[in-house]
Amino acid sequence: MFIAFEMFHLNERTTSVFLIYAHPEGALDALWYDVFKHVYRFGKLKNKTNTIFTETLMVLNMGWFSPIRIQPENILYLDKFQQRILSSYGLGECVSVPNCKKLRIRFLARHDRIYHPRSKGIGRRTSNEQELIEVLEDVFPYEDIKALNFHSIPFSKQLYEIRHTDILISMHGAALTHVLFMPPYSALLEIRIPGFSHGAFQTLAAEARVYHKATYINVSSDDIELPVVQIVKNLKTIIDKICSRVTWE
Repeated sequence: MFIAFEMFHLNERTTSVFLIYAHPEGALDALWYDVFKHVYRFGKLKNKTNTIFTETLMVLNMGWFSPIRIQPENILYLDKFQQRILSSYGLGECVSVPNCKKLRIRFLARHDRIYHPRSKGIGRRTSNEQELIEVLEDVFPYEDIKALNFHSIPFSKQLYEIRHTDILISMHGAALTHVLFMPPYSALLEIRIPGFSHGAFQTLAAEARVYHKATYINVSSDDIELPVVQIVKNLKTIIDKICSRVTWE
């Protein structure tokens, strides 16, 4: 949507965004209203049978059919989008490199929640995050480690947490779009299961100057027991990388 506004020089004061989708409202909805002036959701219209007249209509593909997923390289206006979002929440400035004397390591939890009326619930739920946190605190006693649960906090708080994270650990999922707003030279450890091999988040990380590392695990259900030893091993590699002060492409 932001690309369309920039590419076609649309005026935010005179252009309306009309959302037609069945997802229930969540914390991310605030982003629509913060970026665009006039946003309407079909599901919230009081009279859905009224005719809507418009001089010009643009229909944009989103989600799985968006250009960012199909061809994520060289994303148009990405820098401008990042600056727009961060400045809107007063988060433009940050330390340029991680403080390796006390790294801020965050694990992004996935709990059961209905994101779509036709969905039976969220997949790739993590079941032993407390065990992971306790092991990480034991192995890395000098680091600042905690779990994040984005299901229960507003987008402004999510963005603040991400902007103050040096290493993010998470299962593959849409929440990893937050990598766009991580500090430069931070890192993302993406935990993937078989069948999730597309590199969209890796590309977004590169665009944001965030080091990306993927690790694969074998699972047999939607309730996932995190491979703690495997995560610790990958985390050591990541810390060596980002604390070497070597930049990457």
